[in-house]
Amino acid sequence: MVKSSITETLRNALETLISQPLRIIRAVTFYIGAFFTILFTLIGISVGVYFYTLPDIDAMQFDDLVSLAKQHVSHELKDKKKQYKWSPIAKMNRDLIYTVVMAEDSNFFQHNGINYDALLGSLAENLKRKEFAYGASTITQQVAKNLFLTKEKSLLRKIREYSITKMIERRFTKNQILEVYLNIAELGSD
Repeated sequence: MVKSSITETLRNALETLISQPLRIIRAVTFYIGAFFTILFTLIGISVGVYFYTLPDIDAMQFDDLVSLAKQHVSHELKDKKKQYKWSPIAKMNRDLIYTVVMAEDSNFFQHNGINYDALLGSLAENLKRKEFAYGASTITQQVAKNLFLTKEKSLLRKIREYSITKMIERRFTKNQILEVYLNIAELGSD
């Protein structure tokens, strides 16, 4: 009887020692699983909202892009009392076009909207300075920023700019993108 009681007590103690870590492991596993479930759900929602709020550039025609550009310029010139007239690229001076392309984005006709070499150089310089001091925007990125985004400097805006730039490059020709850029670019001091 005493032996049975001691055996029973030892068995209970052993079960308690074994069950405590198992309960802790189950609890930790539950909380880790819940954390990652919530985390991935929030990431999924964020990605969904991000893509849902991008403009539908694939549905745009060139005339839609021109109309949007004209609205942008009219808004920018609203208080400046300046005359504005859209110029088709075919009527622009070729030397002016080449000069602007060479000054703004000399690899414009070679890249697909993003100049990764310039982007990495700019990123390195900005990290060194700990500020957004240098940009590496291509002509297409400037069109994307001016027509579809705000002027704020943030990582989220830059990511949106990247996505919109890729869509513009897929949808429109280089000459169409250049025509829009040349009609919305702010050249000169005023």
